[in-house]
Amino acid sequence: MTQFQHITSELHQNVPLITITAAHLREAELCYAVRDEIRDALAPEQTENVLLDMQHVSFIGSIGFLVFIGLRRMLDKGRIVLCGMNGPIQDAFSAS
Repeated sequence: MTQFQHITSELHQNVPLITITAAHLREAELCYAVRDEIRDALAPEQTENVLLDMQHVSFIGSIGFLVFIGLRRMLDKGRIVLCGMNGPIQDAFSAS
């Protein structure tokens, strides 16, 4: 497992599992830092799919979606699977 300031990264059945450890994704500086840490944790030429564990995230603002847009652009055709989302986070993704 690799530890960053706002995420942890490990392999789960040969798929990168990124756990976001920040509780709130609502400030631009933090969201950019999380996005950059995810980018640094992944090897794009070797990464097709990613699991994102959201169990620690209790709030996401509109700026927080930058994290996922950046990852989507980086993966191009791969899949991003979100897991561990609580009710309010699921609602935020359903509304967007």
